[in-house]
Amino acid sequence: MDTKVKEYVNKELGSKCGAIIFEIGAHYGEDTLDMLRVFDSPKIYCFEPDPRSLNFLHKYFSANSIDAEIVDVALFNKNGESDFLMSYAPYPEGVALPEKYQWIDENDYRSFRLNNAGGSSLKKGHEAVKDAETVSVQTMRLDTWAQENNITHVDFIWVDVQGAEREVVEGGEQTLKNTSFVWIEYGETKYEGAMTRGQTIEFFSRIGFEYVMSRDNNMLFRNKNGNG
Repeated sequence: MDTKVKEYVNKELGSKCGAIIFEIGAHYGEDTLDMLRVFDSPKIYCFEPDPRSLNFLHKYFSANSIDAEIVDVALFNKNGESDFLMSYAPYPEGVALPEKYQWIDENDYRSFRLNNAGGSSLKKGHEAVKDAETVSVQTMRLDTWAQENNITHVDFIWVDVQGAEREVVEGGEQTLKNTSFVWIEYGETKYEGAMTRGQTIEFFSRIGFEYVMSRDNNMLFRNKNGNG
């Protein structure tokens, strides 16, 4: 979740009201809820392709009046469709949910088959998706989506896509150049083609970003061109 990183970005943005945030890989919405607490009335777009997570997000956001937009698409380096590998492990009966997910109704967690869904990916290779069920999902380049929705500037992009980070940034270079801060996972190299730390730094350096900090295999980058 890393609230401190969000607080740092919020401060650097001058506690801006209405910051535009792209959460790429929304999972169960835990970071969405955290960003709504940290930022002042942000406009959050939650990109998520996993149908199980989408079902839960729509139910939870509706029931709790969560002010964030759910976008049912996998951001990638091409527009079209792709196989999505749904990681899953049955949750043991009679065992309480992990502490970090105890805000989720246990019946929802079980009925939506959310356990271990965090390992799901568009990319093969990892043990988590070795025998995963496959579904077809819509893919879209970030640049295409931003253009179609008339978004010319983003304050903060949060990327956690289990090894598909390379494809996300390849499909969103123009949007990234018009983004103030990017937080991105790196080193998920058990997934095919995932970027290493060095490759991630090299990419963002090439398009005008500077490295700010690292935490738990994630890095924060700042746009040196002052797109704040």
